[in-house]
Amino acid sequence: QRPAGVMRANRRELEGVLRRFSAAPGADDVLRQQFAGLYYLLSNGSSEATGIYNTAEPCPPTHRDVTTKIVSLDRWCAQHKLPVLNCAGDDADGKGHALYGVKDVQMYAALEWIPILGDGRALAPVRTLQSKHFRAMTPESPLLLFRGSHAELRLPRELPTVETPAVLVGGSASYHDTLVRDLAGLAVVEGAGLARDLPLVVRADMAPFQREVLQLLGYDESRFISVDAAHPMRFATLHIPSRLALGSRSVAQLVGRWYRSRLVHTQDVPSRKLYVTPGPDVAIDNAQAVASLLDSLGFEVVEVAGLDVRTQIELFAHAAPVGGATS
Repeated sequence: QRPAGVMRANRRELEGVLRRFSAAPGADDVLRQQFAGLYYLLSNGSSEATGIYNTAEPCPPTHRDVTTKIVSLDRWCAQHKLPVLNCAGDDADGKGHALYGVKDVQMYAALEWIPILGDGRALAPVRTLQSKHFRAMTPESPLLLFRGSHAELRLPRELPTVETPAVLVGGSASYHDTLVRDLAGLAVVEGAGLARDLPLVVRADMAPFQREVLQLLGYDESRFISVDAAHPMRFATLHIPSRLALGSRSVAQLVGRWYRSRLVHTQDVPSRKLYVTPGPDVAIDNAQAVASLLDSLGFEVVEVAGLDVRTQIELFAHAAPVGGATS
């Protein structure tokens, strides 16, 4: 490990390089934004870094720049005594789930559906923010700079407001995230006993499979409030379910139980053995050998990529075990 004094000296030297580069007449605006982000990290959220960013992209009169602190949703609600509905049917390991009622909240599809309050405070675990959420990478995002639990946001001064209470579903392009993180939040909504006729806040460019799953779950499109990346919205009251995806490979037990109870309509004992072939984007050198081996063991070799959601549900509802291969 290098002595702390040497690390501080190197940091000061790099900060000086960043300042000189950002002031150079020929510096590219995108590079200025990227260097501002580095400087913000190094300088513990310096206002000078914000100034560098504004050199590249000045704040228009229709927006305001806000220095904010990111806090967890459950802590914020507990501190401010906001309504929290506990979910029935919590996991056997004692993990509880809740539905949080938040007032005057802005939602940005380009910021991973992280709630932003009227004062600019963001309610989210820090780990949800990634480089792709920066405005320099995604022009529709309000996130300018970010360090730890602090961030610089550029927020519209005026937003269309939905006065009717609504439920956050959100959504992403990922099949996995859609099922275990976004739509699964409806398990918490139903478990908390909230009225099923409240409108759902969803991404405007939902894929066909996402619409199909919502339809199979009994949610009609007439209840959707669509939010696209370029047009954020403000909600007077938004009910936000706690996350059921506990990590990259961990999902709350409630998710599987809820999907099965809502989508599987058979009591038959699963008897089919399935081997799911990898998708076209996954390269496995011995894929054919694996399929031949499992075929000899009585597994049916299936490809699910072209199947609709209802067919997939029927297929897996009668299967145990299910196998697959990965690179």
